[in-house]
Amino acid sequence: MTAAEVVPYIGVLFGSTSVVALLLVRSQKKKLNAETDRSKADYVQIISGTAISLLGPMREQLDALTAQLMAANAEIAELRVALGSISRDVQNGN
Repeated sequence: MTAAEVVPYIGVLFGSTSVVALLLVRSQKKKLNAETDRSKADYVQIISGTAISLLGPMREQLDALTAQLMAANAEIAELRVALGSISRDVQNGN
């Protein structure tokens, strides 16, 4: 076989190899994209779970502090009433 006869076979061989390589690259790209999407979903779940576990105790603490504040405000209101009564008694000379 001469070089002129071999060249077309080399072109066909490398041409078909290129097509196969392109198809493989495309399928690998799809696979990587799917894996990336799964990884992103996993990270979102991890971050969400962590946020919930961190915010739960904070919510409980906020509820406790809110209850304390309401009790303190009620006590202040009672003391204002008592102070008003004492002020009236002092003004009246009692």
